[in-house]
Amino acid sequence: MARFLRAMLWPLAILAAGLWIASTEVIETHGTVAPTVQASALDDPKLYRTLEAITGLSRDVQHPARLVPVDAPGIAFRFRMDPRIRRGYRLARDRDGPSNPYSGTWTDVDLAIGEGPYFTVLSRVRGGTSTEVDKKSMNLRLFSSQQFTDEVRLRRFFLTNLYADPLGFEAYTCYALLERLGLFPAYRQFAVVWINDEPEGLFLLIERPEDAIRRTQPDVVSVLRRRRDDFELKYQQPDHDARASIAELQRIHALEDDEQQLRAYDELVDLDQYLRWRGFNSLVQNIDSLDELYWYERRAPGEARGRLGLMAWDYDDIQDERKADDPHLHRDPLFWAAEGPLDRQILDNPLIYARYRRVLCALLTEQLTETVLTEAVATTRELLDGIDQGFGDSVGRRLREQRAEALAEFQRRLLERRRVLLGGAGC
Repeated sequence: MARFLRAMLWPLAILAAGLWIASTEVIETHGTVAPTVQASALDDPKLYRTLEAITGLSRDVQHPARLVPVDAPGIAFRFRMDPRIRRGYRLARDRDGPSNPYSGTWTDVDLAIGEGPYFTVLSRVRGGTSTEVDKKSMNLRLFSSQQFTDEVRLRRFFLTNLYADPLGFEAYTCYALLERLGLFPAYRQFAVVWINDEPEGLFLLIERPEDAIRRTQPDVVSVLRRRRDDFELKYQQPDHDARASIAELQRIHALEDDEQQLRAYDELVDLDQYLRWRGFNSLVQNIDSLDELYWYERRAPGEARGRLGLMAWDYDDIQDERKADDPHLHRDPLFWAAEGPLDRQILDNPLIYARYRRVLCALLTEQLTETVLTEAVATTRELLDGIDQGFGDSVGRRLREQRAEALAEFQRRLLERRRVLLGGAGC
C-alpha cells in the first residue's frame, strides 16, 4: 500500500500543479474574471498535456463530443447564462468602459455547439462600435478545444454580430476572396446563436488571427496588429524582439533613394502581398484599413531576421465613400482610403508605384476575374439562403428577399469598380 501511495504521489502533484496553472492562466492572461466563474480547470489543455505525458490518460478524459467535427453553415451555438449576465451583456456599451463589469469581463456560461452537449466556457463581450447594439459580439474561450473540421481545432474564437453587415454577406465574401489571395488563413463559418432559448440570429464565427497565423505558419516567431498609432504585440517567441522588424520597416520609410528603398522593402516584407492587399481594398472600397492588418514574421532556423507577412482583418466598412474626400488620405485613383506610411511611400516612389500597377493588373485579370467575383457572391448567397436563423418562416423569407436585392447591388458595384481600376491601371 505504501508503495502504491508513493507511486501516485508524483502524478497527484502534477495534477495539482496543472489545476493551479489552469486557474491562474485565466486570470493573468485574459484579464478580469467575474465572480460567477467556476474556473473549470479540469477541462484545460495544459492539464491534458500533463496527463498525457505522465499517464497517457488525455484521450480518456476528453469528452468524445469535442472530437467530432461540427462545421456546417449556420452552426447552432446555444448559450445558457444567468439572467444577470444576460442582462449585463445586452446593456453593456463600449462607452461604459470599467463602469459596466460586463463590457470586458470573463464570465462562466454554458454552451452547446451543434448537436453536442452543454459545456462550461468563458465568454465576454468584444468590440467597440459593434457594442452599441443589444446583439453583442462575443469572445469565447473553451477549456478544451473543439474539432470544427478534420484539420481545425479551436479553443478560442470570436462570434461577431455583423453590426455593419446586418444581412451577413459582405465580410464573408471578402474573407473568401482574401483567402484566395493568401491574405486570410483563419477558419470562418456562419453561426446561429441562441441565448436562453431565444434566437439572436446570424453571427460570423472567426478564428483569432494570431491563432490562425500560428496554425498555418509553423515557422512564425511573432505576430503584431497594426493600430492607429503603434503596433500591438499578439505573440512572440522567447528571446525574440518582435518590434525590431517594425523599427527596420520605419527606417526604410525614410530612405530617399528609390532603388535602395525598393530593395530594402523586398528584403524585409512580402511586398507583393502588401500590394495585393492594397489593391483588394481599392476594389471593395474599404475605408477602414490602417488598423485592420496583422503583421507576422517567419524565420527559418539560423536566420537573423525573417520576412514580414500579412493577414487582412475586419471588413465591415466596404463599398463606403465616406472618406473619399478626406484631405488626410493619400490621393490616387488606384488607391482607396490609403492612410499608412508604407502607402505614402508606394505613391511617392515611382518604382514601387509601377510595381503596384503590375500587381493590381495581375490581381484583377488573373485572380479576381469577373467570373471569380460573381461565383463568390453566388456561393455566399447560397450558403445564407440555406440557414434558418430561428425567427420563423415569414421573417426568413423577408431576409432572403432583402439579401437578394442587396447582393445584386453589391455585385454590380464590385464589377463596376473592377472595370474602373482596369482602365485606370492600363491593364
